[in-house]
Amino acid sequence: MSFVFCVLGAATAASTLFGTTESTRTPRKLIVPDEYKSIRAAVAKARSGDTVFVKSGVYEEKLRFKEGISLVGEGMDKTIIRYNARPDHVILVENCKSGLISNLAVEHRGQYGVRPALVALCIANSSIEVSNCRIRYASSSGIFVTNGGCPVIHDCTIESNPGSGIIIEGKRTDPNIMNNLCRLNKTQGIYFYGGAKGKAEDNICEENERGIGVTTKGTSVTLKGNYCRANRKHGISFWKGGSGLVEGNICRQNEDNGIFAKHKGTNVVVANNQCIGNLDNGIQFYKECTGVVEGNICEGNEDNGIIVSTTKKVVVVKSNKCRGNYGRGIVLTKTADVKVEENFCSENEKSGISVWGRGTTASLKDNVCSGNDTYGIGISSGAKVTAKNNLCENNDWPGIQVNSKGTFVCLENNRCRGNNHSGIQFDKNSRGKAIGNVCENNPWSGIAIRGKGTKPVLSGNKCNNNGAWGIIHWAGAMPKIEKDNIVVNNGRGGIKARD
Repeated sequence: MSFVFCVLGAATAASTLFGTTESTRTPRKLIVPDEYKSIRAAVAKARSGDTVFVKSGVYEEKLRFKEGISLVGEGMDKTIIRYNARPDHVILVENCKSGLISNLAVEHRGQYGVRPALVALCIANSSIEVSNCRIRYASSSGIFVTNGGCPVIHDCTIESNPGSGIIIEGKRTDPNIMNNLCRLNKTQGIYFYGGAKGKAEDNICEENERGIGVTTKGTSVTLKGNYCRANRKHGISFWKGGSGLVEGNICRQNEDNGIFAKHKGTNVVVANNQCIGNLDNGIQFYKECTGVVEGNICEGNEDNGIIVSTTKKVVVVKSNKCRGNYGRGIVLTKTADVKVEENFCSENEKSGISVWGRGTTASLKDNVCSGNDTYGIGISSGAKVTAKNNLCENNDWPGIQVNSKGTFVCLENNRCRGNNHSGIQFDKNSRGKAIGNVCENNPWSGIAIRGKGTKPVLSGNKCNNNGAWGIIHWAGAMPKIEKDNIVVNNGRGGIKARD
């Protein structure tokens, strides 16, 4: 026992005396090309804690990064590491728990796309930091993060790659992607798939095919504060089971939707984003996806502010501002159990809210639809809708329009005022109930019912101070008008039946 102790003690004393323990060793700075002709040679000699400093120049070589070292250039415009596109990645980082790559450029030389698996910077099962680098002209994508690890990639420019700017893949992969510029990449600016986790925050993704893409079952991410502009498809898109939180992003002037989600299994919370001036919709949920759309601003989009279509799953659309869109503020079609609450839809070129399609069911509650170029709320083509406590005012057509055979509504306690021409209109074989609504100060009538087979029940409504009639029905309409409706101070009369 004592002999072993003495031997170990002597070894420890010797290593301390000669300065050879890893914990006490002074980190070194290895300078390329002053001390080492190549970066590879310096990396080979470096140990954990050392810095390989690379001066300005173009270095034609590939590298395998070493755990714990720092690889630092003089700037992304000055220090360039370049390698042929055909043989390999330019830099491979594998199984490294720590380390830093900073202030340099990484790129391939030669033909793009010769081997799609090759990228400029591959980070596999590693948790290093990459900062202030330019990654471009890769054989496929700029950066590939795979097989686990929690790397941090920030303040980089990833551009002009024939694949994506940054790809994140794998169930154990959980990076932080922050403050990067991802532009002019042929597919996605940033792309999560294959069960990856992670955060993308405060990045600029512009002029890619998609700004940020999230796909496949098990992939779950947080996207916050990103600016996705002028991409050829969507600013942000989720599909095939991707899920996550999308909060506080700006999606502007994309050639398709600002934010897009589709497919069964896809679940997304879309909150407090700005979707402005996109060439299709501000936000679209499509094909069986689920989620929440809350607190967003959708304005000036070429089609609709928000559209939920072809899904039988629960979607909540709440507290959004949809204004000045060239289509409608909010659209629901071929959906079930969608809740639309507390939204403000104004000055859209069509209606504030439109719901249509056989089998479509929805609840509309506490919304404000004001100053739209057609209806405040339009319900048609076989939809079944409950609309309660909504305010529809100063729209160019009726405040609430109910239309088409098979359409059935329950309109309760809505306020419809100052609309042209009526507060509420039932038309073309539509049916339902209008209970306790206030329809006042409309230029023509409070409630209008038209057409053979149109048979709503009216009860407890207040239709006062309208330009012509409180309630009018004609052209074969057969409403049931209860005695508890109040119709006073209308320009031509209370209730009118006309051929």
